[in-house]
Amino acid sequence: MNNEDSNLFSFIAKAERYCAYQERCTSEVRELLRKHNLDLNDQNKIIKKLQSSNFLSDKRYTEAIVRGKTRIKQWGRFKIRHFLKNKGISEADIQSALQEFPSEEYDQILQNVINKKNATLREKDPFKRTQKLCQFAVGRGFESDLVRSAVLELQTK
Repeated sequence: MNNEDSNLFSFIAKAERYCAYQERCTSEVRELLRKHNLDLNDQNKIIKKLQSSNFLSDKRYTEAIVRGKTRIKQWGRFKIRHFLKNKGISEADIQSALQEFPSEEYDQILQNVINKKNATLREKDPFKRTQKLCQFAVGRGFESDLVRSAVLELQTK
């Protein structure tokens, strides 16, 4: 085994630890390898090795991000889609993960976001209050038609 092979094995081990700590996408691993000045050929070899040994999966990463950003950060589909696109995830993986998330739970999260914001608003004018609630929820990445119906539901209570 020559020095170049042992160097490659050490980077594979480093990348495995990096991926084992939390879910990573290909672009995050590629950025780590780029910071260590590895050439593109070696980067591709390491990424293929990580994918074949199941340390790296963009589909699994996308599913984890959709669950986490929706449940914990309370983001909507648009904001999550934009986040994943910036990570270089394929549209097919994004669409698949977003469709797998339960729509009932998504609607309940939207309702919770609107209820919490409504409790903090000091605005008395109902029109302005509705505008602020809609603007806040759309800014969180929720679809405008779902936001409108959720705000109307809140107002009828």
